[in-house]
Amino acid sequence: MNIGNLTNLQLTIITLLGTFILVSLTFLLLPFFKRQYAIRNLHKLFNEKIHRYVLEKDYYLIPQVKVKLPGNRDVIIDHLVFGNKYIYAIKDLYFQGGLLGKGSDKEWSYYEYKYQEPKYRYIPNPFLLNRQRIEKLIMVTGLEPTLFISVILVNNDAMINRIPVSEDNQFIVNIRQFPRLLDAIES
Repeated sequence: MNIGNLTNLQLTIITLLGTFILVSLTFLLLPFFKRQYAIRNLHKLFNEKIHRYVLEKDYYLIPQVKVKLPGNRDVIIDHLVFGNKYIYAIKDLYFQGGLLGKGSDKEWSYYEYKYQEPKYRYIPNPFLLNRQRIEKLIMVTGLEPTLFISVILVNNDAMINRIPVSEDNQFIVNIRQFPRLLDAIES
């Protein structure tokens, strides 16, 4: 088939069909690329949202705090927010599914829904891991443990509604609810 032999109507139909296919593929693949971008840039995206909130409230933010421990080990806290009353040690996590567990459990159930049938697995309890980070920070700084609040910050798509939101100054919240949580704690 020679392009010179095609009529204007045929060229228009081919162009419209090609455009339709490209637009359809874009809409089908857009959620995948948005998710991949969010996973790769999680700390940056969360840091921007936290930074906006902190500036509005006149709090202080230190991103990516690295605490050196004996034995060439490091503890990394994603964000430290200094509010009026408390210091918030924040850990960023991304989940494509739901979590189920209690603050005292050693492991939580995690089910991913990106597959046709959900995949279940166990993950270490983020509350316990963040509490350990805070304990190391307390050990190095000598600050009072009652000053620290542990916050696990997850993406808005994560299903966390079956987890106790708060246990013993430990909170899990999605990024959308983060400002309301800190406002409630500080008031």
